[in-house]
Amino acid sequence: MSTAASRTTVGPPSHPDPPLAGRVVVVTGVSRRAGIGHAIACRAAAWGASLLCHHYSPHDALQPWGADNVAKTMASIRSHLKGGADLVDLHADLRQVDAPARVIDRAVEAFGHVDALVCNQASSGSDGPLEDLSAADLDHHWAVDARASLLLAQAYAARRRPVIGRRPWRAARREHADRQDAPRAGRRSRDRRHSAAPGPPALRGVTP
Repeated sequence: MSTAASRTTVGPPSHPDPPLAGRVVVVTGVSRRAGIGHAIACRAAAWGASLLCHHYSPHDALQPWGADNVAKTMASIRSHLKGGADLVDLHADLRQVDAPARVIDRAVEAFGHVDALVCNQASSGSDGPLEDLSAADLDHHWAVDARASLLLAQAYAARRRPVIGRRPWRAARREHADRQDAPRAGRRSRDRRHSAAPGPPALRGVTP
């Protein structure tokens, strides 16, 4: 259930000497205050980074938790910015082949360079037992969860300053927001999701 209370977040701790001051971080999948992307972006902001936050709220609108207010989500992240750091955001459907490059290009246009990339986007829904999946379901998850991350990394590698890190994506599994309230039988059925499963191994396989 999506409520104002459920979207209340605790801000990251302040850092006396922000380790990301002067850096530019791109975070994808930042469309709701209860999401992982919002938490990552807030922490990066609190550590001094400027940010490009990608979002695609139509995806959330189709999920049980519903869409959040993107403007309020960005305002929440801005409240953690330090010094002269800034934030720009971009709405983009990462199923589109040219969208990943546009995300990185927007960051370079705004800040002149990119130092780090966090591919947090992931598609929920359109998944289930193997016998119920269609080719379209599989293509949808591949496009968002794996292909978009690879194309984002490709664009990032061509434009980044060689300063921070080497792993540009999160390979963690995304769970539904209501998982903790689901009965155990429901958890077992929800775990039988196959179209999203190949994404993380595909990314780990090409990560140095």
